[in-house]
Amino acid sequence: MNCTLGHFSNKEVRPDPTRQDKICNVPFLGFLGIIGHGGVCQCLGVYFRLEREAPGMEKKSRILIIGATGRLGFELAIASIKASHPTFALVRELTSEDPLKSRKLRALSDSGAVLLLGSLQNEERLVEALRQVDVVICAVSSRQTLDQKLLIPAIKQAGCIKRLIPSEFGIDPIKLEYLAWTTTSMQEKLKFDEFYLLPSIVQPGLKAPPRDKVVIFGEGNVQGVFMNESDVAAFTISTVDDPRTLNKAA
Repeated sequence: MNCTLGHFSNKEVRPDPTRQDKICNVPFLGFLGIIGHGGVCQCLGVYFRLEREAPGMEKKSRILIIGATGRLGFELAIASIKASHPTFALVRELTSEDPLKSRKLRALSDSGAVLLLGSLQNEERLVEALRQVDVVICAVSSRQTLDQKLLIPAIKQAGCIKRLIPSEFGIDPIKLEYLAWTTTSMQEKLKFDEFYLLPSIVQPGLKAPPRDKVVIFGEGNVQGVFMNESDVAAFTISTVDDPRTLNKAA
């Protein structure tokens, strides 16, 4: 009996949050499953509960978060779960010596996210992860901006991704001619934009400007707006299935 991740006949396959051993130590694309009592399918140490879709229920896109242990990436994963999207996180390690990352991994797992072992540099595992989802949201740090280029050929090979939101959560690099301190990181962002023009949103995480001297334009009384990561994450997730945001900066 063949069972493919995402669909089984007219039933949807979802991670079973009631099982404590649902973390998968190897990436999985499809599997040969056995249906046991209670409608639970087990494969590779991963347990899924098969749920019937209610008539008229809107199908939610399956989302893969890259960089889910980062500050914004973690909030994106949590927002995705709260919005009832089947949520996957590509992580370089399933356990971490870093206490903060370890807590984040456990929190994501306990909340129902599926952790997939892999990285942008591992093409084989990256493609396997991509084939399980519809949407990819990349939340890597500015140091990994150019690594996002590796996503493009992998997405083409997977052939099933309907939307990619790259790590463009921040200032528009084209409008930074007066901020010399951002030159290096923004040039890398522009290189990625030039490599493949995609929808963009906003990215915190840039280095702080020099604190010993600042330039104040005008009267210096212009109000600023600061965004909380959880708000950025919630807004980003809300755009995933909104056709009005496709191929647009939001």
